[in-house]
Amino acid sequence: MHTIIIGTSKSKNSAGYYFDSKKKFWGLLYNSGLTPKLLEPTDYKSLINDFGIGFGELAFDHVFLGEDIENESIRNDKTLNEQIEKLNIGIPKLINFINDTKPKRIVFNGKSATSSFYQFLKTGKVEKVSAAFANELGLNYGKIENWNGIEIWMLPNTSNAAGNSWNNDKGEERWMSFWKMIKNEIPKKKKSFVWLWIILAALLITAIIYKTI
Repeated sequence: MHTIIIGTSKSKNSAGYYFDSKKKFWGLLYNSGLTPKLLEPTDYKSLINDFGIGFGELAFDHVFLGEDIENESIRNDKTLNEQIEKLNIGIPKLINFINDTKPKRIVFNGKSATSSFYQFLKTGKVEKVSAAFANELGLNYGKIENWNGIEIWMLPNTSNAAGNSWNNDKGEERWMSFWKMIKNEIPKKKKSFVWLWIILAALLITAIIYKTI
C-alpha cells in the first residue's frame, strides 16, 4: 500500500466509500486511466488489492487493508463535532499505524480532515472540525510536506456537501492531476505469454507424435 486517502469519518452509508461523490471521486479515478473500468463505491477492496490505494478515517481506529470495513459511521462533520472525542481517540491510532506501515503518502480529502490532523499534531487535541486551522497554517492544496519520511497531501473535498468550493478550489483539475501521477507510478503489468508457450508446446508434441506414427 503506497497511498492512503483519509477523510474525517466514514459517511452515513457504511457499505463503501464516497457514495455521495461517486462522479467526483470514482469518476475522476476512472477518467484518469488508473482503473480499467468505473468502480462502484462498494468496489473499494480492489483499490488496495490491485492498485495499492487504501482508505482511512480520522474518527475511527481503522485503515482499510482488505478486511471488512466497520459498520460505524457518522452522518456529517456537524455530527462529528458533537462526538469530537472520536477524533482524539482515532487520530493517534491512525498516526501509529502510518508510522508502522510507512506508506509513501497520505492524502487528506478536504481541508477539514487536514485541519483536524494538524490540530492534533500541533496541540495534541482536536477542538473543532473545520477548515480554520489549516487556513491559519497557510496550507495549500497539493503536497504539503514530508512528515516522518511520508508525503502529506491535501486535495479538495470530493463531498457534494462542499458546494461551490469544489469549483473554486479547482477540485476536478487537482484530483485528475493527482490520479494521473499515481497511474504513472504504478508499474505496468507485463503481458503474459504463458498461453502462447502452451500452444507452441502442444504443436511441438503433436508434430513429434505425427512423425513417429
